[in-house]
Amino acid sequence: MWAIRIQPGDLPRLAPLRLRADVRLWPADAEEPRSYWLRGDDPAEGESAEAMLRRFPALARYRVAPDGLATPFGCAVPECSVPDLHSPQWANFGDWWQPRVQPAALSAEPPPAVAIRLAPAQAERPAGAVLLGASAWARFAAGCPAHRLDRLRFAADCTGRALVVGMPLPAVRGDYFVVEDRVALPAGWQLEPAIPCALLAERLGLRRGDIALISPDGTCERIAAEQFVVASRSAARLTAWHGETPTFDPDGGPEAE
Repeated sequence: MWAIRIQPGDLPRLAPLRLRADVRLWPADAEEPRSYWLRGDDPAEGESAEAMLRRFPALARYRVAPDGLATPFGCAVPECSVPDLHSPQWANFGDWWQPRVQPAALSAEPPPAVAIRLAPAQAERPAGAVLLGASAWARFAAGCPAHRLDRLRFAADCTGRALVVGMPLPAVRGDYFVVEDRVALPAGWQLEPAIPCALLAERLGLRRGDIALISPDGTCERIAAEQFVVASRSAARLTAWHGETPTFDPDGGPEAE
């Protein structure tokens, strides 16, 4: 059997021992008002009682004989006696612990909204989209090899604009955009404050394949994934001549011309 004397303030640090049914606690009394006794059976296997007890703070650590004489570990002569081993004052250490409910805490207030604006970019990045007229797009597609068009997709609106997405982009006159995480920013500009585009896409509720087109004046147009078509000469030609390609509007819903 082992026993230790501990200060009341060290009891929380002995919490791992509360799960052992053999551990008993003798509370402080008039004779020893500043210390508790704790005792238990020697481990059945594995490490020794002395090694186990060295993991916990204690005023003293003892081996206890059946008659209650306590001998410090490493010594051969008893130093004192533990309280009566058969006394009912020895309480189960696990029962002595009383769980306490943590006080309720109010949820944190959300941070104030931050206005997002465009600021000059600090680094150059390649463009991934271009906004141009549908007629200019049709003229480019007419003379572009099919294997290059296959890498592009586009959508058009009822005002004669076409947004072409992909790489490499056509070398035509138009407004170029840098596309990152479904957000298209004007080339040469970045968000201020510098929040991740993925966070902005989440706040806008963008789905896979959607594009949020942010213009230099700060307006935003949402283009749904189903409004894009794979680029081809015929699709570009029909867009310019007949407007039979799906279009996009500022609200993000498909619109038939």
